Amino acid sequence: MPAGRTRDYSASSYRRDYRAYAQALADAVPGVPLAGPETARSGSEWFDALTGLGPLSPRSLTVHRYPLSLCWAQGSPFYPRVSSLLSERSSAVLAARLRRAIAFAHDLGVSLRVSEMNSVSCGGNEGVADSFATALWAPDALFELMRAGVDGVNWHIRAELVNAPFMLLPGAIEPLPELYGLALFLQMLGPEARRTGASVSASAGLHVKVWAVTSRNGTSVLLINKGPRSASVSLCCGAARQHAQIERLSAPSITSRSGVTLAGRFIGPDGRWHGREFMTAIRPSGRRYHMLLPGYSAAVVRAAKL
Repeated sequence: MPAGRTRDYSASSYRRDYRAYAQALADAVPGVPLAGPETARSGSEWFDALTGLGPLSPRSLTVHRYPLSLCWAQGSPFYPRVSSLLSERSSAVLAARLRRAIAFAHDLGVSLRVSEMNSVSCGGNEGVADSFATALWAPDALFELMRAGVDGVNWHIRAELVNAPFMLLPGAIEPLPELYGLALFLQMLGPEARRTGASVSASAGLHVKVWAVTSRNGTSVLLINKGPRSASVSLCCGAARQHAQIERLSAPSITSRSGVTLAGRFIGPDGRWHGREFMTAIRPSGRRYHMLLPGYSAAVVRAAKL
């Protein structure tokens, strides 16, 4: 990469280069949608550089986000650790810091997309970026971004790096825990899916998150226990009192790289689900469902109505 692109490269220089490329693309492929500035910085000058360009304006403003980075020295307090990945700084705070960028984009009538995201940048470190902690972090972070108003996310994958959700093998894959977290998030969605309000009251020392989604398939509630202690959970089921089912995401330990299961099944080297699906039926007691959520695990409660 030219030194001028990495040293003393200003927002005004970027505007000049963007405009030249955008015009060339518009001449070659009229109407092609563009996006930018692909910045990892939170400063507004990079977004300002793309305003007032008329038909050359991007249809989406884009940023990169990682909660942790391996670029910090191992002795640094910012060096990636499982505890820091599971903290709210890596999910809720990560999303909150994008609110100004989201508002800026929406005021312009364009979308805000996190066009590159993963757990640990600079390739990730073993024991953190390839651990079960990523499976609990990923769906929580995605829901936090959704709540903040982000319009889309592109997951960054280089299958040879530690932070990849899977490794490529000859004619097969090696699934890693993060892939289960992404699969769990996908399974929370459905036709006409819509996130609904949900809150949790937890005893001191517990770290439980809750997310609820309604769709034509019914209501799904995701519970994530990001702490080591088991939590006794009570969910309100309203007046419907219908039976519900629980499917659980678990692993031998929070640092496990393998042995992950979702509803009793595992992802095989062919990329397909294997094993017998196992879900637990629960009956409401009064107007509540009661269940135990083990430490460092997640569960999805599904019912036609909650």
